[in-house]
Amino acid sequence: MSMKEWEKVQAAKEKHEFNLLSLQNVTAVGIGTKIVNGENTGELCIKVFVAKKLPLSALKAEQVVPTTLENDVKTDVEEAGPFYAMAPVDHQKKWRPPIGGISTSRVAPGTGSICGFFFKDKTDGQVVGVSNNHVWAWDLQYPSDVAGVLSFPGAEPGQAIIQPGWADGGTGDPDYKIGELKRWVPIKMTPYTGSIPKERWNRVDLAMAKPTVDVEPSFLGPGLKKLVPTGWRRMTLNDAYNHTKLLHSGRTTNISYGYVSAVNTSTWVLYGSSSRDTAFFTDQVMVGRDRDRSPQGVVQAGDSGSSMFVESTLEWAGLVFAGDSSGNGVINQPDNVLNEGNLEFYVRPPPPPPPTEKYGPCSTSITYNVKEAPVGYRESDITLALDKGEYNIGEIISASGQLMDKETKAGLPNRTITWVDEIEASGFFSRILGGSEVIAGEVVTDANGKYAFTFMADTKGKHRLTCNFLGDQ
Repeated sequence: MSMKEWEKVQAAKEKHEFNLLSLQNVTAVGIGTKIVNGENTGELCIKVFVAKKLPLSALKAEQVVPTTLENDVKTDVEEAGPFYAMAPVDHQKKWRPPIGGISTSRVAPGTGSICGFFFKDKTDGQVVGVSNNHVWAWDLQYPSDVAGVLSFPGAEPGQAIIQPGWADGGTGDPDYKIGELKRWVPIKMTPYTGSIPKERWNRVDLAMAKPTVDVEPSFLGPGLKKLVPTGWRRMTLNDAYNHTKLLHSGRTTNISYGYVSAVNTSTWVLYGSSSRDTAFFTDQVMVGRDRDRSPQGVVQAGDSGSSMFVESTLEWAGLVFAGDSSGNGVINQPDNVLNEGNLEFYVRPPPPPPPTEKYGPCSTSITYNVKEAPVGYRESDITLALDKGEYNIGEIISASGQLMDKETKAGLPNRTITWVDEIEASGFFSRILGGSEVIAGEVVTDANGKYAFTFMADTKGKHRLTCNFLGDQ
């Protein structure tokens, strides 16, 4: 898949999305790959999601989704939607300390899920919990020409956040309080129309809370194990192309499985019972359910505010906020959550043990080349002896290695190394073997002295990547 092909499909999607969304039965429009007889052809197309596939004889000619658009861009029709902000239907127990994937709400009807406590507020450096606006705040902003609002109290900073949620037995009793509402992103409501101005578009359904009890930066994984995310990454066309498998941890479905069906998706989401109670979202990720492992669906009512993770790496893949009656989901892109929430992804590292000996300094370096022609990107496993010397602009480069004593070759645990690239790479993030947290430019080794980090090639030319360990302080 070439960048030129992607740009062509993207341009066609932007030009025609509102025309397609206005067709009968259409619920969302995104970019993905064409499915024929249940098989992924790998052919890039515009995904048109419909509430129900109908025979052509049941549709007027002007309501039929065209098979191709301009420049021979193909479409693919798939059943999913309509989408709604998910309400409570089940219960979950009380968890202390609170973690991701469990029941929560404000002190009012309605219950959803906690995304997790793996975030830091950039404004003050505090660790915060994340869920949806419609779970913790319910701040729905209607245009001035729409009369009435939903009959829920509005949000106020400092209001109590409880766990478990209201529908699961949580009350205003202090024993259930786990935090206070800190900040949120208002949801701009817009009645369903053929086209709306960009200032009424939404990208996130997001609220943040300051913990008032001890919390853990983990989430409830398979077998009730507590797992720690290894980092985060934006879901790309590459993920839609490969149907990247996702792991979901939420209040109602507990553990479920899905895959990236489409990215750059635009859709309306229903927050109430009338046509006025809709909001338009763009740049969303469509998640299809894994029919074999999660026949009940990848998300269900009550999972709003939970997290999706890349199954193979445990990277945070997005914030769940909507789904349909068939169990398909819609998630906010991770970078949109971080940017609009003014957050950084943060997993608190364990304190390093005091060193018994002094080591260092030492250094190792590798050289690689970045080519000009972008062709999408894929992950490449490397050590600090790169297994390939050339990368395309936009490719994700993963490095790993081990810090060890020069004489005994024993691993040196919980030490910090720094990395330097002679041409600064953007999009740097880290994934420490063993789950520790890193900041850009620094890597903390795990208990065995192993480390890993990932960055994106963004500048053409010869690069030299150097890792340094300067010794214990």
